[in-house]
Amino acid sequence: MERMASSTFNESYAPKRDELRYLAQGLHGAQPEDDFYAPDFFTSSDLAQNFLNLFQFAIDLHGDGLKESDIKQRLSDDAGFSGMVYQLALAKARVMNHYALGKRLPFMLRKNLPASAYEKEAHDFLLEVAVQNVDTLLFFRNFFDFRDAETECFQLFVAHTIKILYSMGYPDAAHHSSQVARLCVVKAAMESATRVDILQSALVGWIHDPKFDVDLSIDNLSTHPLLASAIAWHLLNYADFVNPLTRVLCFGNMSIDAFAIGVAEALSINNDSRFVSERFIFDQIALQITQQFENESSEEEKAREMRMALWDRHQQRLAAPSQGTFPQSFDRELCKAIERTRLDSGLLGILKKPWYEICRQAGLNLTTSGADELYQQIIDGDYPDKDMLQDLTQILLSRQCDAHDVIKQWPVQGLSLFSHHDEVTGSGRISALALINSDPLLLSPHKILEVRPEGEALVDRLRSYIGSLDSNINDLPKASRNSALSWQRAVFVSILKGIQELTGVERLSRFHESHRYTPAQTDVDDLRQLILDRYSWKSTTQISDPPDEKSLTQAIEIFRKHYIAMCSDYRQAVMLPDVDEAKIT
Repeated sequence: MERMASSTFNESYAPKRDELRYLAQGLHGAQPEDDFYAPDFFTSSDLAQNFLNLFQFAIDLHGDGLKESDIKQRLSDDAGFSGMVYQLALAKARVMNHYALGKRLPFMLRKNLPASAYEKEAHDFLLEVAVQNVDTLLFFRNFFDFRDAETECFQLFVAHTIKILYSMGYPDAAHHSSQVARLCVVKAAMESATRVDILQSALVGWIHDPKFDVDLSIDNLSTHPLLASAIAWHLLNYADFVNPLTRVLCFGNMSIDAFAIGVAEALSINNDSRFVSERFIFDQIALQITQQFENESSEEEKAREMRMALWDRHQQRLAAPSQGTFPQSFDRELCKAIERTRLDSGLLGILKKPWYEICRQAGLNLTTSGADELYQQIIDGDYPDKDMLQDLTQILLSRQCDAHDVIKQWPVQGLSLFSHHDEVTGSGRISALALINSDPLLLSPHKILEVRPEGEALVDRLRSYIGSLDSNINDLPKASRNSALSWQRAVFVSILKGIQELTGVERLSRFHESHRYTPAQTDVDDLRQLILDRYSWKSTTQISDPPDEKSLTQAIEIFRKHYIAMCSDYRQAVMLPDVDEAKIT
């Protein structure tokens, strides 16, 4: 239920209302009257209420000392809570099987996994959400005096988006989203934010990263900010949010519509790394601009000039925050060329009429309702005939190659991908700044260790991580430099603690002794050298040979443990008066 409003989105490069409605349609999956099949990513009100009950149970436990084992037991034994796990697992199965069929991924479709295959993963995810939620909520209440209405809004928002973050397949969603939500609130408070700004920042931090598994959509790496924007825009205009938002905003001069616009615009900024921005946004848009001129040989030089102009302006806009300058606009001609480009949002539907014909071509004598039931069986993981699944996949692939009429997509306009935090409308300016200052910092070492190519030594994986974090920090707003360096110092200390636990080589005590009074930049540079130093790794074997699976798993868990402990210590310390943030150990 969306309200009519007189206010409009910022006129620069922010997504427009029509684009967000269009993406919300894809996220909502298929309705009975639609001509396509697609899974529903949104959480129903009933399931959201069950999630809220779980949160309350976890909060009540906290009074007696929160024990993860108690929540874990409740998720297994209580019929209502275990039903939540099943619903979450079923949502994941449907997404994975739908995409295996629509993306023609026979290696996934051959498995055709049912909900039961995802129940342990869903259980662990929901447990992490519940534990993180207690930590986050208490932090907001204790340090930012969240009132009941603000708490209700945040809790409701989390409950309505659990299914989205889990079923999209991104593995670290619960922990990372909670971290970014907390840090966004801290960063917003440093900007003399109002209570409304702080709530917006919490919501933006939580839902900023709805990414698909790269097997399903690698382009979604660049377009996911617009999905996040569409998710928030839809939910904040949803009936469940009207009363709590009204109570939050009743003492200010901001309307619900302006609140929603601010959140949507803050989420639409490209807050990912320079690597993603250059490789997945610039490269694809530059290619499409070239293709606009490919049938006009006389225009080749024009296309080249436009690509160069796009690169120069893109680089200026990336560097503007760190240089303390305002992002420059695109000229009119380039703007029009970018407006004509489209990138894949990752959302995918399968059109019904071609599907009926594919079923007939495969020799299945089915009515339209029978073909509907067949699709449902496949995405539920209940279809037993694997050979027929293979045949259906091959026919679908052949038809899509020849006719291009099987798959429905929800592409996004290229211009929207250049949203910049300095151009966000006033009602979202603080939360956009909080996000651009928070997410680039929260790149975790254990995640990079896990996703790097097989055959790469641990030290080389860490070198890649350090390079990525250095790049992210270099592009942060100029005013955030000192704070970012103190964070980087703390992260590097946590990594060195992990190396010490792995190798037995102790180097931190001497570092702390010799760096009592050194500036943060010196500390960061010297810690970087210690992390990559051959002696820290004890032997040439550990520094040059790739780890086996068991050793890699052990290393990931050790670095994860020290990183999470650092995050908790850092977050608590920076909220205390008279703490030297740059020397947190």
